[in-house]
Amino acid sequence: MHNRACKGITLLEMVIVCAVASIIVAISGIAWQKASANRKMDAAIAELEAGLALARQTAQNHDGAYIVFHVSSNDSDSTWELFPGSAKATEKEPKVLSHTIPRVLNVSFSPAATTIIQFNSAGSLDKDVSPFNSSGNCEINISIGGSNRKTTLTIVGMTGAVVKNVIN
Repeated sequence: MHNRACKGITLLEMVIVCAVASIIVAISGIAWQKASANRKMDAAIAELEAGLALARQTAQNHDGAYIVFHVSSNDSDSTWELFPGSAKATEKEPKVLSHTIPRVLNVSFSPAATTIIQFNSAGSLDKDVSPFNSSGNCEINISIGGSNRKTTLTIVGMTGAVVKNVIN
């Protein structure tokens, strides 16, 4: 019998290593996509919460403020814009803030007809402009397509306070 020293790896060993590496890369790629979508959702919600707080504060300082939502039903991004004053005013003030909601997120409202959220000078929702649901509130629902993760921002009608509810 001859003792041969190993001079390298076999083709079978190389195929096994490549297969294992491919599986690891595939799993980490899926996890990366989910984490990226979750980060986008968290950032969009934080921006919207800050925008709602700013709208409420602006309303108290400027006799009203409102946020207009432009929710896209196609492949483009949705946006929201903050304006001082009243949505019913004939002369509109220039917008204070504008943000984009990434298209990976789904945005809906309760009541469904909501596109404008108007705060009055007391900082509460203006019932003449902002539609309320049966609870007297306005809800913004944000979710990621193909995921169970959902966040609801409830704007309490009487106080204008924003309450966040996250469902994972």
